[in-house]
Amino acid sequence: MAKRFEGKVAIVTAGAKERDVLTVIGDLREENVQKELVDRTVEKFGKLDILIHNAGGAAPDMTPRQGFQMTINDYDYIMELNLRAIVSLTNLAREHLIKSKGEIVVVSSIAALPYGNSKMPYYAMSKAGLDQYMRALAVEMIEHGVRVNGVNPGIVRTTIIHKQGVTSEVMEQAEQFILSDKDFLPSRTIGLPEDIAKAIAFLADRNSSSYIIGHSLVIDGGSNLINTLISLIQMDFSKP
Repeated sequence: MAKRFEGKVAIVTAGAKERDVLTVIGDLREENVQKELVDRTVEKFGKLDILIHNAGGAAPDMTPRQGFQMTINDYDYIMELNLRAIVSLTNLAREHLIKSKGEIVVVSSIAALPYGNSKMPYYAMSKAGLDQYMRALAVEMIEHGVRVNGVNPGIVRTTIIHKQGVTSEVMEQAEQFILSDKDFLPSRTIGLPEDIAKAIAFLADRNSSSYIIGHSLVIDGGSNLINTLISLIQMDFSKP
């Protein structure tokens, strides 16, 4: 994968851990942090080829609030981080990406798919908005030689749930339940960060995906194929 992007300069808004990187620490919702990220990248590397919108979140803190019990401040935080910051950062990076005929990949979620999500309505709203923004941006930017695509991950083993106060024990129990039946998760495997990274790399590599524009690539082990209610009805509850 390293040779695939040899000579390219990418901004990844979260998760980069390789050498030869420029680290900028700050709240991505703040425009001065966004500007510093773009300016210092171009200053150090002389150009910008790829923008990966990977930062995001479902709540501002480890709050027990869920669903519509979340406050308007929770709503503002989620929308600012998951949507407004992406629009603003893209605007700042736009001319550099046009100059390099670059790539943009946004990281959305299967929460954006057209199903009601009463436990995390604002998160789902932000990701659905992000998908629509990605498609509109793709139409606009391809005229300038810049491709825009997105990925929609499903269940992935990361620390994001732990950061919201969920214990490892609860997470393990939830995983075991999900993996207990192929009618919950056909692959019967929990995704890993590498699974998402490889898909992002594919979409960011013009040699591999040059004719893919404005596409939302779902990476979820097949979970979106399943009607959960039907699966529950078909479960054998006589088993211990």
